[in-house]
Order: sequence, then C-alpha cells, then structure tokens
Amino acid sequence: MGQVPRQPFGAAPHHDRDAVTEWLPARVPGDVRADLIAAGRIPPVESPEGIAAGGWVDDSDWWYHVELPRDFAAGETVILEADGIDYQSAIWLDDMLLGTHVGAFARQAMPLAVQPAGAHELAIRIWGGGALPRLPAKTREHLMRGVLGRLAPGIEYFPDRMATTKAQFGFGWDFSPRLLSAGIWDEIRLIRTHNAYIEDLHIRPDPLTEADPTAVIWRLRLRVARLHPCAVRAEVTIHPENFEAGGYHAAGRTINLCPNDAPLCTADHDLAVEMAATRRWQP
Repeated sequence: MGQVPRQPFGAAPHHDRDAVTEWLPARVPGDVRADLIAAGRIPPVESPEGIAAGGWVDDSDWWYHVELPRDFAAGETVILEADGIDYQSAIWLDDMLLGTHVGAFARQAMPLAVQPAGAHELAIRIWGGGALPRLPAKTREHLMRGVLGRLAPGIEYFPDRMATTKAQFGFGWDFSPRLLSAGIWDEIRLIRTHNAYIEDLHIRPDPLTEADPTAVIWRLRLRVARLHPCAVRAEVTIHPENFEAGGYHAAGRTINLCPNDAPLCTADHDLAVEMAATRRWQP
C-alpha cells in the first residue's frame, strides 16, 4: 500500500497511483493504520501521544495494489469479489476504472477483462477518514428542530458520524479515542469460472419442532448468473462448523439456469435440503 495526497471523491476519480513515493507491505484483511504501525511509520495507538502522532493518516488517501496470477485460461471468466472495503473506494484493473463504492459492509462483485497468460495489476484507491461525508447545515437544522427534537430532546448532533454507516465508536466515544478506520477490512478474492457464477447465496432453516432429535430442512436460495448456455448441477454439502459428528451429507440437484434462447441471464433458484436426526444445541 502507499500514500497519496487527498483528492475529492466522485464517480470519476483521478488515477494518481504514480504519486505514491513509497510502497509498504499490507495485510488483507487489514487496516491502513495497522500496516503503518507494522512498518514503523507511526507509533502504536496505545497512548494519547501515539494517537496524536498518527493523526495525519486521516488527511491522506491510500492505494493498495497487487499483481494478479498469469495462468488464466482462454474462455475463463474472472470475477473480483470484495466483501468489505472501508469506506469510500475505487477499483482499477491496470489503468481501467472498474467502479467506485461508498460503504463498508456491502459486497462488491465485478468481472475482470483479463488476458490469458497476461500481466495484470489490481489496484484499489481508498479515501482516508478525513474525506468522509458530513451532513450539511440544512440537514442539521431539520434534524435538531424536527425529527430528533421530537424523538429525543437534548440529543447531540454529530454531522460526521450521522452521515455514514461506519462503526460509530471509530468517531470517538467515552471508551475509545477517535480512530477512523480505512482499508480492505474483509475478504477479497478472485472467482474463476466458465459457464455460470453464483452471485449470492441465502440459507434459512425451517423452525425446529419440540422433538429432539428432529429433522431439519434447510432452504437455500441461489442467485446464479449464466454466462454461456448450459445446465448446472448444484452440489450442497452440510457439515458441522465447530464439532465432529456423523450423519451430515451432500445433496445434489440439476437446475436449468435460463431458457436456451437467453444466453446471458441471472435468476434465483430455490433448493431444499433435509437433514435427519439433528439435535438442537442448548447453550
């Protein structure tokens, strides 16, 4: 990762990666401050003096970059999935802007136009904490005289923390200093596929009965994008997360993604998997 001067955040940000004068090792998932501490550029945030010494971090923007693998196959579709980038960000493949995003908790998924056996660089620009939006004065007046005044008389007004969905303690609290996070805080990965891509997966179990053991029915909703005409067999495997047990199995079903005359489409598919003789966990 590397530091660059602040620029306004917008839909068409300026590509200023060449302005980075020093690249430092970065951990992903991670945080800009954590990487700077590990590199010895700022002291640990364990004292008021250490926190103050790193205050400049919020006034800069930051680049992450990495070279992608060079073994992509012909006909392969490569999709970038980022589960959480904090908070305002833009993603580039080489010199092509793929998109901008505001928020820390929504997954971003975007196809990458990569060439087989070609050299490609993925780069992500992240705006520092000082670039976070603030509620304008008119909104403040409306809140203080209207909504907040009726719901909670005497409530304080925070134009910065009320304008974002960031973790509120990062703005400072009675138990924590003001330390605004920035970075790739959650998993990021490349999905390599050919004919289909699972865009989303939602799992919901039916309510359990009073019997123990009891049967459990898991209801899965798959959102699948078909990239080329094909049929797909979905294999669902259920296994314990934190204990060893038998009786868990895989279930399979062939699903028709789209009509054959629709080569590109996205559709939801509902699957049900029954798991017999399951004991409820009593905390």
